[in-house]
Amino acid sequence: MRPHRSQSVPLVALLFGAFAQPIVHGATQTIQEDTLKAVYTYQLGKFTEWPATKLTPSEANLNFCILGKNPFGSSALDAIQNKRVQGRRLEIEIYPSGLLPNEATATCHILFISESEKSRLRSILAQLRDSPVLTVSDIDNFAAQGGMIALVKLQQRVRFEINPMALRRSGLAVSSKLLELAKLVPDRRPGALR
Repeated sequence: MRPHRSQSVPLVALLFGAFAQPIVHGATQTIQEDTLKAVYTYQLGKFTEWPATKLTPSEANLNFCILGKNPFGSSALDAIQNKRVQGRRLEIEIYPSGLLPNEATATCHILFISESEKSRLRSILAQLRDSPVLTVSDIDNFAAQGGMIALVKLQQRVRFEINPMALRRSGLAVSSKLLELAKLVPDRRPGALR
């Protein structure tokens, strides 16, 4: 039997630990928004299943790629660099030009698409359409435009929206517990399969 939404609330703390807290800018005792988003994105990798062709047993690293202007400060990246995800060391790669080379499509496991790439989002997602790369962003309506997981700021907290169709199309799967916590968003692009 599926738990009620209210029973899932403690799971947020379990999944994301201390990071499920309000954002307060400029306060040293709270987590800055960019650090929170970096940690959420890293944590999402713990609840994602990649096809064996993308994440082979011999791979030592899981690559967290950032496309466009880096929205994360050094303290945000320091908070996740070299963390372990599914037994692999998290490696950060930044593509500041906004261009994602073909080899990056092959090696990136998680791709955070920066707000700076908003005007090019359609072509970026088209390039990645059938690739098993977990796409994450805080761009408005990201999930509805074909992205997989959108980080959304709501009442001073970061929440997330998931586009299940985009995940299925790419061959990725996420934990059912994660799906229960997220707002599920249909793919609203023209021609998207329902």
